[in-house]
Amino acid sequence: MLNNIYDMGLRCLGDVVLIGISLLSADFSCLKEELERIECGGADFLHLDIMDGNFSPGFITFGPGIIKKMRPHTGLSFDVHLMVHRPDLYICLLKDAGVSSIGIHPSSDGNFLKTLRCIKDVGCEAGVVFSPDEEYKDLPREAWDVIDFVNIMTVYPKMEKQDFLRDRLFMISAVRKAFCDIRPDRRIRVIVDGGITDSTALLCVQHDIDAVIVGGFAFSSFPYKIAIDKIRKACAF
Repeated sequence: MLNNIYDMGLRCLGDVVLIGISLLSADFSCLKEELERIECGGADFLHLDIMDGNFSPGFITFGPGIIKKMRPHTGLSFDVHLMVHRPDLYICLLKDAGVSSIGIHPSSDGNFLKTLRCIKDVGCEAGVVFSPDEEYKDLPREAWDVIDFVNIMTVYPKMEKQDFLRDRLFMISAVRKAFCDIRPDRRIRVIVDGGITDSTALLCVQHDIDAVIVGGFAFSSFPYKIAIDKIRKACAF
C-alpha cells in the first residue's frame, strides 16, 4: 500500500495524471466487492467524501469508522475530502483509519491553519479544497507553506447532477502561479474534482493538472475498467 497518493513519484516527472475514484458513486450494499472492482479497474487511489450534514446541509455520508473497516480490503491509498463542521476533530481518527491524505475547506470552522499543521503532524499529506464559491486569494500565506496539494472543485459540493464548470479551469494556472510566487522551490499538486468524464478530463489535462477525481462516470460501464481506461486515455493527451 502506498503511504500517499504520490509515493510512486509519477506526476513529479510530469508524465502521468493520476485517477482517483469517488466512493460516493459506488454501491454501498456490496462495498467490499466495489472496492475490489475499483482497484481491478485501474484506479490509482480512492477518494472519500466525508459529509456531516452541517457543512453541507442535508448530506451525510460516512466517517472514520467505516473507512477503517474498508482499509483491509484494498491496497489503494485513501484521499479524504472533509466537508464537516469541525475538521480538526477528525484528523487523528482518519490517520488511525489508514488515510494517506486529507483535504479541508478554508471556509470550515475551527483554526484552519492549525488543522493543516495537525494533518502534517500525524503523517498525512495536507490539502486545501476550493469549492466554486471559495477564493484562493483569501488563503493565508502560511497555509501555502504547509499544503501538499490543492483540490479545485468543478461542481458545487452541496448539489447533485451538475454540469462541469469550465470557467473553473482558469484557477489551475492561477493557483500554480500563486504557489510558485511563495514557494518557487516546489510544485504544488493540483487535483480537479467534479463532473469528470473522458471529455472533461481532457480539458483538465490541457491546463496542467496532476490528478482527477472521477465519480459517476467511472461506474457507468461494467467492468469499471472500461470507463477508467477512457479517462486514462484522455489523461495521456
